[in-house]
Amino acid sequence: MIENYFDRISYNCRPHEVFNKDWSSYSPQDFADTFLPYAHIYRGTNLLIVDGAQLFQNVKQSQKNVLTLTQPDEITKIIVYTFAKHSLISSKKINVKPSPEELLTFVEVDENNKLYLEFKFGRNFKKMITSLSQSLDFQNSLDQIETKTFSMSLADFQKKFENGAVHFDQMSMILETIGVKPIKILKQIQQNLYAQLFKKVEDNGFVDFDEVPFDAGQTTGSYPHSWAHGDIERKALTEALYTEEEVFQVYYGNWLRDMSSVIDTMVVGFIARDAKLIRDKDVYKPVNAGEKLFDPFWILTQKCTTQLVGYYTTQTFIKILDEPTSDFQKYLDKHSKKFGAFTINNLGLYRPEEHIDNPKYMR
Repeated sequence: MIENYFDRISYNCRPHEVFNKDWSSYSPQDFADTFLPYAHIYRGTNLLIVDGAQLFQNVKQSQKNVLTLTQPDEITKIIVYTFAKHSLISSKKINVKPSPEELLTFVEVDENNKLYLEFKFGRNFKKMITSLSQSLDFQNSLDQIETKTFSMSLADFQKKFENGAVHFDQMSMILETIGVKPIKILKQIQQNLYAQLFKKVEDNGFVDFDEVPFDAGQTTGSYPHSWAHGDIERKALTEALYTEEEVFQVYYGNWLRDMSSVIDTMVVGFIARDAKLIRDKDVYKPVNAGEKLFDPFWILTQKCTTQLVGYYTTQTFIKILDEPTSDFQKYLDKHSKKFGAFTINNLGLYRPEEHIDNPKYMR
């Protein structure tokens, strides 16, 4: 048994005895099979970790919690290779080629437990970052970033995955390392997509967003004669002697009921698997110009829309009540602890019978 950690992972990172180690290029899977055949494999949703350096052996595994940044048919799959520095894979990683939907992370560990990170970006990720670079104030070239090595201590690396080895944390780590704040990019994606959607909805006469609102929140001075759900609940439940915390909990539940109305066939797209199946069979054909406005191939999936609503909900119910911090993940953790995980099931979806409490504006 090898006691020394670096010697142990060096032995664990030996290549396959038979497979060809001199090809000019490898797919990510062939690369793992050839140069890390003895590494432990962790699989999650849109995530593969080939852990030759045993960095994730004590980390909780999960299939859930995906950070989706691209359109539903352009999902970014993250593949992580961890290995001992100076092993053969160190000199061969230049030969692995990501597919358009993949993002590769290479994590080398040296004798002093220092980590060296390098990245290779697929076409979809590059396109997404490039399209948002101006609004994100991101001046770096991804092609140049692919030539750089980023260093990190073992302790700092493992701290980033205290909550589990999931896609969300991996993507957040990558974005932070290359100089992009995850919450900032999510906000920008949300603003861009829903601004486009709402404009198309309004332009075609489905709804007038300038009407006096009757929404999930509480009214402000802008609409002094309007009552929102939050106003009604606070007045009625306070007079019924409910505590402030109980009123807050009811308000949260009603908030989710209203926010669930965004999960509707008009604004939720296909998951990648179904989008590919439908495209391949050519069974979806918009019949008129209006239907093309809501082509389900370009709008967010239910899972991604739910995640964005979760961020908005955390902003509303946690951040405003908490100490300011630049680490939005702390707000998310507190939201999960206070209200439970924010999932597709507890947000739900649009049900007409739940939205007839303001019949004046029904159409």
